[in-house]
Amino acid sequence: MTGAPILNQNREIVGVAIVFRDVTQRRQTEQTLRASERLTLAGRLSATIAHEIRNPRYRYQPDLLAAARASSKLGIGALSADGQR
Repeated sequence: MTGAPILNQNREIVGVAIVFRDVTQRRQTEQTLRASERLTLAGRLSATIAHEIRNPRYRYQPDLLAAARASSKLGIGALSADGQR
């Protein structure tokens, strides 16, 4: 919503012009994008975990830690660097 004053010849405000803009579609698109990003993060996390289960490595993995941190944004739960919740 935006507004602008309506002035008469004496530069006195005699009214206000108001413009409304429907942002429903934009909000729905943004919500869909956020949901898609959450699903992408969940997929990356599950793929990383599955890979680590099939191909264990006995050293610190930055990709796994990054995926675990991303999962905390999803509410799945995060792991610390030592693997503790």
